[in-house]
Amino acid sequence: MSTEAALSRVTSELQRTSYSGEYTIAISFDIEAAFDSILYQAIINSSVNFQVPEYLINYIHSYLHE
Repeated sequence: MSTEAALSRVTSELQRTSYSGEYTIAISFDIEAAFDSILYQAIINSSVNFQVPEYLINYIHSYLHE
């Protein structure tokens, strides 16, 4: 599965569970620089849009920038 297809699948699942009132946690690791070209701010903005708790957004921000 391509990176884009995998991200699309994860995003769809997050949207589905969000709309149904369920909770989902996704943990991802950057293996072999798979996410080097993605805009980190887009990840943060999406997290805010999905109402991810601020402490998790701060953790994500720290992970992506440090």
